[in-house]
Amino acid sequence: EHKDKDDENQIVTFPGIQTTARDNVTEDHVSNATDSITIVDTVAYTGLKKGDTYTVTGILMDADTSETALDDDGNTITASKEFTAPSTDGNIDIAFTFAGVLLAGKTLVAFEDISYEGRRYAVHADINDKGQTVYIPKIRTKALDANTGLNQVKADSNVTVVDTVTYTHLLPGKTYVMKGVLMTSAGNALMVNGKTITASTEFVPITPDGTVDVAFNFDASEIGGRKLVVYEYLELDGNTVASHTDISDTDQTIYVPKLRTTIFDSENGSHNSAADEDITLIDTVRYNGVEIGRRYTVVGTLVDKETGNALLDDAGNKITASNEFVAEKINGTIDVIFKFSGVCLAGKTTVAFEDMYSEGKKVAVHADLRDEGQTEYFPSVHTTATSNDTEDHVVGANEKVTITDQVALKALKLGTEYTLSGTLMNAKTKNPEAAWEVMSYLNSKDAMMYLAEGEKGVGALMPRKSALDTLMEKEDVCDALKVAAGLLKEAKLQSFPMSGYVNEYLGAIGNNMTDYMEGLIDMDTAVSNIQTEVQAAADAFNGK
Repeated sequence: EHKDKDDENQIVTFPGIQTTARDNVTEDHVSNATDSITIVDTVAYTGLKKGDTYTVTGILMDADTSETALDDDGNTITASKEFTAPSTDGNIDIAFTFAGVLLAGKTLVAFEDISYEGRRYAVHADINDKGQTVYIPKIRTKALDANTGLNQVKADSNVTVVDTVTYTHLLPGKTYVMKGVLMTSAGNALMVNGKTITASTEFVPITPDGTVDVAFNFDASEIGGRKLVVYEYLELDGNTVASHTDISDTDQTIYVPKLRTTIFDSENGSHNSAADEDITLIDTVRYNGVEIGRRYTVVGTLVDKETGNALLDDAGNKITASNEFVAEKINGTIDVIFKFSGVCLAGKTTVAFEDMYSEGKKVAVHADLRDEGQTEYFPSVHTTATSNDTEDHVVGANEKVTITDQVALKALKLGTEYTLSGTLMNAKTKNPEAAWEVMSYLNSKDAMMYLAEGEKGVGALMPRKSALDTLMEKEDVCDALKVAAGLLKEAKLQSFPMSGYVNEYLGAIGNNMTDYMEGLIDMDTAVSNIQTEVQAAADAFNGK
């Protein structure tokens, strides 16, 4: 009989192991998916023979599939270590180091075994063992404006962008902090008033997967026209365990559109319009920082510069216009065209306010009463004519009469050069507007340029055939004047220099055209009278 409990030759052991895997940076069961991850698995062994040399071998498994996990190069992730047991029971660390960017959103479990002289003595391979488990979180984000519910932000002084972060594979029960920063499309941190725009939310997940909101509140009034991207970082005990920093990710991107406008009259291309029954104003809207492929609508309203209220047309309606477009470029232009009757607007100044919408939400505004580019003027003219000798509205029938017309002007654009001209019309004229059109043209610079083509630079007026041809082809000349030009073309009126008796010439045309428009004479008679009167003046001037 041999009964010696200390006899090593009689002792049989049953080795066992338990493991605890932790990330070497966080010192917890959570790792960040980087190109260099180290997971340290502490193997607690029992029942080994003191002094013997053992090998501990480990492999990382995918908890979701129970298959071996692969690193970024497609290799299995293994580690091994040889050691001599200093005692029967003890601990030994084994380190897995690998590139694991592609493992974001995975949960890994370390399987371990201990062998002696090629024979496996102990194994620990429990896919559900939390102690062997390491979580590698993954996050993605969706940024939207709190007001519009779109990725479109109106450039106001107080805006809120909510970034909803979806996370997976977090270790529940731990306190995490989701931190975000706004970036420019160039990849630089956005600076507003000298500060970066950041936000953070602390939370404790009860499940590995879920969402958390990060709200950015900031002044966007000076960053119109920019495209911004939200970067998010997930931290555990001050260590980053996940990040989402893709500058090209459309879900992380928000747009802050900007508008600038220039309005002008469609007829003269200027900021001055005639207050008549047929007005067309074109407001060219320049937009910046829009989303390519998104549908936008620009709505314009004309506002009274003096009151800031909506301008009303002759029918008492607000003057509005709109245009819809799908953005093909980040920056571009679009025309908003206002058509209305505005005789009542004489003497007023208007400013075009523009709003831009997408999916029914207002995403940009340009409404500056002081912006001259947005401003259109409707000048008005009021006159008071008096005779110089009577200082009243009664004129003596003298050989020389001087009438002074005091002109009151309103709604002129500062810095603009205007030309003020006047013509005396017969008060009994049946068609004063047509008569005025004729005389206004004859007295204009354009008329002189078309009608004056004489020799030696002194010019010739309507009797020159080439000038009459040009006049008849001109689109913006009234029909009555074209008829007169056609008849004069056939007349035997001698060509003569303009400078000597232009007043007699214009006076003859004015008087006879007025009689024609009143129905007192026909056109042939009017032309004949002009010929006779002007030729007499020409003969007197030339000493004949």
